[in-house]
This record gives sequence, C-alpha cells and structure tokens, in this order.
Amino acid sequence: MTSKTPNSYLNENVKDNILQLFLYKTAFPFALMFRSLKFTPNNVTLLSFLICLVSNLFLLNGHSELFLVFWYLSHFLDYVDGTLARITDNKTKILLRVDHLSDLIKIQTTIICFCIHYNSLFVWLIFSTFNIIFWFSELLSQQHLYILKSHVDKPVKHVKPMLSNKILRNIYVVFFTFNGHSLFLLGIGLINPSLFMGLLIYYGVLLLKRLYLPIFYLTTNLRE
Repeated sequence: MTSKTPNSYLNENVKDNILQLFLYKTAFPFALMFRSLKFTPNNVTLLSFLICLVSNLFLLNGHSELFLVFWYLSHFLDYVDGTLARITDNKTKILLRVDHLSDLIKIQTTIICFCIHYNSLFVWLIFSTFNIIFWFSELLSQQHLYILKSHVDKPVKHVKPMLSNKILRNIYVVFFTFNGHSLFLLGIGLINPSLFMGLLIYYGVLLLKRLYLPIFYLTTNLRE
C-alpha cells in the first residue's frame, strides 16, 4: 500500500479548481481499491465506458433515475482511472489516450441520446451547433498539445492567470471553464428540453472561450 497522500497524485491543472480537487481526492481510495484488484487504468476506463452505455439505454427507455445513477457512476470513474494511472505510474505517452477517446465518445453518445429522448427540431439544431464548436475546440486543443510536446526546447509564451485571488479564481474556473466537473450539470437536462438546450448553449460558450489559449499560443509562439 502506498504511503503517499492523495495530494501526491493530483494533476497540477486541478489545484485551482475546488470541485476537481474534491473529485480527485474522493477518487483516491477507489483507485487504491482497483489497484488491489489488479485493475489497470484502461480496465477502469472500459468499465466506465460500459456503464455509460447502460446509462444511455436507460435514458432511451425513459428510466431517468437509473440513467442518472449509471451516468454519474461512469463519470466518477473517469477520475478514478486517471488517479490509478498516476498511482501505478502507468500514464499514456501517446497523444490520443484511450481514456480521452472514451470520454469523447461518451459525451457524444449521451448528448445524442438526450436529443433522441426529446426528439425536437430545436434540440437537434442546438446540438448541431454545439457539436461543431465541440469538435473544433477539441481538434485545436489537441493540436496545441501536440505542438507543445514537439517544441519543448523552444521558449513558450504563457498567458498569465486572470485572477490572483484564490477564491475568485476558483469561482471563475468552476463556472466559466469547460472541464470534467462541467459534465456533472448534465443531469439537469432531464428536467425539460429548454434546460437541456440552455445547457448546450452554456457548454458551447465555455468551449468557445477555451479556444483562446490554443489560438493565442499558435499565433504567437509559432509565428516565423
């Protein structure tokens, strides 16, 4: 059993996000449990993926409560597999990670199932717009990550934090950035189609804002 604390395995990117911090610390004992059961991080990712598919089936069949139980369990396991990877030093070195690809598929299938559940023209139109923004943001972010890894010897211009106050920074990160914690809001989309469309619009705005950093980097650090 490891003698290190949960903080020893935290990703540096979550330390200014109180919700992400809580979720990763909560995931720590479950990661230890899966390690004792000889699960690999990819095993946990596969389990999360299968549970998500089950949740989608419940959504399509009108079992909202069961959908929520299985969806949130699946999403929580996304924090467990990353924590387990850091505990076992089994972090993927390639750009397209299995867990990341699984997350993309889960997000897409779940939102599509919501659209099927409501079966409204306006819902599909909002989803189509969100989807364009989502994939554009994802592709550009991956390009940004690839270039960072390919030019580690070059000086990199970083964007300075907008807020120095820790409380304000946490509020900003929690409510105005798109990350794993944002997907916990997906459950409110079950209340009615208007809230679901509002949620997609909210996600779309956050994704548009997320494009700033890769665009800033790509237009400043790579300029000849």
